[in-house]
Amino acid sequence: MPEENTSGRNMSWLAASGAWKDFCIALSLANLCYLRLWSGLLTYGPEDAFFMKAPPAPAHYLAAVVNTLVLGAIFWVALRGSRRLRPGWQTAAAEWLFLLLLLLPLNAIRNVLSSQSEQLFQFLRSSLLGFLGSKKALFLAVVALAIMPVLARWRHRLVRSAMAVLLVFSPAVPLTLARGVWGALRSDSRVLAAAPAEPRPLASECRAPRVLWILFDEWDQRLTFDSRAPGIRLPELDRFLRTSLCAMHAYPPSSRTICSVSSLTTGRLVSDVKVTGTNDLRLMFAGGTESARWRDCSTVFSDAQSLGLKTAIVGWFLPYSRALGGDVTTCWWWEMSLQHNSTGERFSEIAPNQALSLFETTQLAPWGQSRAVKNHVQVYHEMIERALSVTTDPGYRMIFLHLPVPHSPHAYDRKTGTFTRANSPISGYWDSLELLDRTLSEIRLAMEHAGQWDSTTVLLSSDHWNRSSRLLDGKEDHRVPFLLKMAGQRSGLAAPGRMETVWTRELLAAIMRRKISTPSGVAEWIDGRARRALKNN
Repeated sequence: MPEENTSGRNMSWLAASGAWKDFCIALSLANLCYLRLWSGLLTYGPEDAFFMKAPPAPAHYLAAVVNTLVLGAIFWVALRGSRRLRPGWQTAAAEWLFLLLLLLPLNAIRNVLSSQSEQLFQFLRSSLLGFLGSKKALFLAVVALAIMPVLARWRHRLVRSAMAVLLVFSPAVPLTLARGVWGALRSDSRVLAAAPAEPRPLASECRAPRVLWILFDEWDQRLTFDSRAPGIRLPELDRFLRTSLCAMHAYPPSSRTICSVSSLTTGRLVSDVKVTGTNDLRLMFAGGTESARWRDCSTVFSDAQSLGLKTAIVGWFLPYSRALGGDVTTCWWWEMSLQHNSTGERFSEIAPNQALSLFETTQLAPWGQSRAVKNHVQVYHEMIERALSVTTDPGYRMIFLHLPVPHSPHAYDRKTGTFTRANSPISGYWDSLELLDRTLSEIRLAMEHAGQWDSTTVLLSSDHWNRSSRLLDGKEDHRVPFLLKMAGQRSGLAAPGRMETVWTRELLAAIMRRKISTPSGVAEWIDGRARRALKNN
């Protein structure tokens, strides 16, 4: 009898030990599935915070904790159930399902690694077809099919090895959950909500021309005008082209938005940038070791301020209100829509959206538009509403709009005129070009109704070309559009020479100071500036 009791206790202990081991494996798998989410919540630093509107709220941390525990519990129940399956096809199906589930943590690891390294970014985030080419991608697909029998043969060992690895990483689970609870307790939205610097007092206002500068993000000269795809209709842009000066060979300062915009606003070529605080961006200028904070540099906005002009910014991606200091009278900005900032504001919407994010990326989702794409559409509408308000207000004399079109994600469907397009990270660029055209039409009509269009000098340009154009049509051209309509201009004019758009600040300053007042004067200025640049080089 005592031997039977001992044997029973041993079996009970082994069963409990096995259940606890499975519990650790299940929670570890759930934790790794949410690695991308945890990385955004727990490891963001000043460089990440610089681009954030606000830090994660307590609800984001608590939802992540709950989701990890719930998913871990589901995995645990499934794992315990699989232990009771009879050997055969049921066990094989369970093992294949487990191996398939490993794609979730592997995808999370890929995403986290790509965000940590510029060198890995392109390889880990780009389309396999675009990165390798169709022949190499097809070859890899054939190889993958060929090794399936090998995987089937070694399936059981792979499952055991994966479980062993998950068990090794299981001690990270309580640490992660504890940090999540602590993050919820110490989260403070005021960290990034510091008020921007007070606008500096305006000088006595002069009768300077009114200027509207619209920067369309990732707008490509070749794809818009030179190699436009059949069926793409851009009537508003074609109309604007007929009544403006067009620099047909305009080149931006950089392929990176942050370097281009800082170069364009300061009029100096920025080779690199470094975030030195949530409100500070240090610019490294080309041709030397000199650097300065963006807020300390003179800009096109300080030029306008010195003339007594009220300025306004409606911007995307960059925290203009925090980074530019007091050179801007009024400023609104929106952050880029990513997974971590597109899950909602309340726990009831954040929790399910975090769970859905396991199966989608920033741009792609199996059920259509991802959370980030939907948020991007909302941001676009909010920005356009604000842009229309500002451009029709005669009190603002120097206006800068940095708009998120035709930059991806491409949610606009040109065939229906609705924001219902999904899963088109490359070919959707054509749709976004038509959205750009529609956006310009809305702005022009609103300004005409307010009596502000003819009396305003309007500049349309971009921060960089379409960096995915090779995937779109196999070609790449670094030119960006540069269309300038002077106040009262009725006919078009071409500036055929090369132009560096980093000269934009100098040109706008000359226009605001009335040193240039005609389209021909602009063309002469560009030609003279190009000659000086060539002579200096």
